[in-house]
This record gives sequence, C-alpha cells and structure tokens, in this order.
Amino acid sequence: MSLAPPCALAAQALDGQRDGQRDGQRDVTAREELASRRRLLFAAVVATLTITLGAAGLFLLRRTRDRRASAEAPPPIPEAASPTAPRAKPRTPEAAALTKICPACGERFASSAARCDVDKTVLVLLN
Repeated sequence: MSLAPPCALAAQALDGQRDGQRDGQRDVTAREELASRRRLLFAAVVATLTITLGAAGLFLLRRTRDRRASAEAPPPIPEAASPTAPRAKPRTPEAAALTKICPACGERFASSAARCDVDKTVLVLLN
C-alpha cells in the first residue's frame, strides 16, 4: 500500500465532490426539462380540446338557429297581397267590364281609357 501525500488525498476528495455535484445538476436539469415538456404537452392538449369543442358548439348553435328560423318563418306574402302592390277592388259585374287599372292608385277603368282621371298615370291591362 502506498501512502499518498495529504494534498493528493484532499484533491481526490474535492474532485469526487465536484463530480457528485455535476451529476446532481444533470439530474435536476433533466427533471426540469421533463417537467417543461409535460407542461407543454398539457397546454397543447387543452388548446386542441378547446378549439374542437368551440367549433362543435358553434356548428350546433348555427344549426339550431337555422331550424328555428325555418320553423317560425311566416309564409311568403304573395305579390298581390304585398303592401306596395295596388289593392284590387272586389269584383262586381260592372267591375268585370272594366279591363284597365291605374298602377298608382288602383282605380279601374274601361278598356277605352288611356290615362287615370285622378293622377294622369298610364293605365295597364288587367289579366
């Protein structure tokens, strides 16, 4: 057995401590890196689920609105009953002889008339 000088023993002990610290630092760094990866994976999964559920919710909401709108929509107003169309007067035997109408006021005239007596608008033929 050889005896090493005391400073050599101290240097070996100090090197051993440094190696242990380096190994400990490597373990801590590896653990932190693993924790960072897990946090990133968790955030990615949560973001993906949020986007997917949001898109599905918007799709279903729009689909429900479309169904409600089509169920509650009143039937379309025929052109003859629209507020802008001239209102036709009830058909009587004497009205049957009148074959022209004023598009502005709705007054009926004989087929020989060319203009409305009230507003001087050109008359149109009745169907």
